[in-house]
Amino acid sequence: TLDTGTGEISGTPTVENTFTFDIDVENANGCVSVRSYTINIFAANPVLTPGTYTPTCNYQNYSATNQVTGGVPPYVWTIENGVLPEGLTLNASLGSINGFVIEPGFFEFTIRVTDSLLNYAEEVKSILVYDSPKILTTSIPAGILNSAYNFTLTKSGGVIPYAWSIISGTLPAGLVLNGITGAITGTPTAEGYSEIRVTISDVNGCRDFKNFVFQIIGEPKIDVSQLPPACEGQDYSTFIIVTGGSLPYYWFISSISQPPTGFTLDIATGELSGNSVIPGTYPFTVQIIDGNNLSSTKEYNFIVRPIEECGQPGPPGTETITRPRLVSTESSPIIIENPL
Repeated sequence: TLDTGTGEISGTPTVENTFTFDIDVENANGCVSVRSYTINIFAANPVLTPGTYTPTCNYQNYSATNQVTGGVPPYVWTIENGVLPEGLTLNASLGSINGFVIEPGFFEFTIRVTDSLLNYAEEVKSILVYDSPKILTTSIPAGILNSAYNFTLTKSGGVIPYAWSIISGTLPAGLVLNGITGAITGTPTAEGYSEIRVTISDVNGCRDFKNFVFQIIGEPKIDVSQLPPACEGQDYSTFIIVTGGSLPYYWFISSISQPPTGFTLDIATGELSGNSVIPGTYPFTVQIIDGNNLSSTKEYNFIVRPIEECGQPGPPGTETITRPRLVSTESSPIIIENPL
């Protein structure tokens, strides 16, 4: 109540609220002054709003709020008798809990809010952190074109049942991912690279993601359609180039017929080299085997030309070359020996 004679406001408030009102004062001469006032009536002690925290998964961001009524702000929030899950912190002025959860488990603690008059309220709270599944596979082995493929992605943690899926990219043609077991099976029908993003989720909705590059390797192919001809009595060297497949490569002569006498095919480099004195056409077959034991062959008709068709070295001789100087007079002839 307001004492109209002294201006004193006194009493015991019975309702928590904010009250705004005007007070007039008038003197004996009838002069009046008016001013507006507000009184905040707080509860005698702060009271925490009851509620539970939503369960979460580890390795995820988390946020929760706490509400208080009553007391006199500002408030200070603290954790008593227990700890928050690893990675989470309590904002001392706002009462919010935030962070990146790391450790799974059940965490119980007491949260306390203290007002400016040092009155406080406490409540026992808890946060349940589920153990998220984690994809352990670091890479997916390459597949072989037109060969049966079977590889199972591995994981740890989480709670069954699990669900595997591809959320971006596609598996190579002919392969499928088993959504329950994580097995990739089938027979790839096209070679090349595939980039995929795989996820696993468990019964609690916890999940993990990982990116993979998946290669399907085709058969090795000999990339030389025909061999350059050799010349009778002259040294010869050429390489039989291979594309596709996988290292290491090995080269063989797989036919009964062979290159000319004096020629060899290097098993490790694919170099065909030698020197033949017998002109003619020599049919033979080259086979390439790669690191996955895949192979392909190529048939050649290798020609050794007579020396007359290749050109013969000329006799030693001389040649006169005239060249201008960087002056007005003509240069003297220069005599050089023909190296042939």
